[in-house]
Amino acid sequence: MKQNKIFQVLVAALIGLLTQSAHAVFIDQGTSVMDTNTNLEWLKLSSTDAMSYNQAGATYAADGWAYATEAQYLSMFDAFFPSFVDSGSGVQSVYDAATMSDAAYVASLFGITASSTLAYYTYGMFMGSDNNIKYGGVQIGTTYANLHRYKTTSFTTDTVHASLGVFMVKYVPPPEEKPAPLTEPASLILFGLGIIGLAVSRRKGA
Repeated sequence: MKQNKIFQVLVAALIGLLTQSAHAVFIDQGTSVMDTNTNLEWLKLSSTDAMSYNQAGATYAADGWAYATEAQYLSMFDAFFPSFVDSGSGVQSVYDAATMSDAAYVASLFGITASSTLAYYTYGMFMGSDNNIKYGGVQIGTTYANLHRYKTTSFTTDTVHASLGVFMVKYVPPPEEKPAPLTEPASLILFGLGIIGLAVSRRKGA
């Protein structure tokens, strides 16, 4: 009976771990968002809103920011929306409360780039692997959310769009791991061995 109870507790704990949100790896740092899973720091889109691709680079490159690659952007997007279903245009409309909540969380992290009475938007540009400017992000209405994993455009690197920022990243090396401090039992063992060694050396000297 007791073993059965322990098993149930272990299963519940495992389910809790498996269902933890991927959002836990993203940390709001004020003007940026840190992804502790990839060690990439993302500049908030509200910082580059209404800038062209070139303007964003010229403004923030000196501070160590670089354009996000398509692979980096898609990896970040997929961390928030792993169940995204591509209709063929890179956009999915969703109506369930959980996914709408995820989209709102993305907007709260990266900043709102445009809003109207009907919806608000968090959109950013990135360079596609085909060397064409694309954009992605979320659009949130009262009863729906549009997830833009990618949207192909005819923009140039000098195009300015009032509703779009630019995805920019900075790699932050993880802190060096310090050796774990000795636990109390280990400290006592080492202390005991030292005393034994001292006693043995005194006997040999006698």
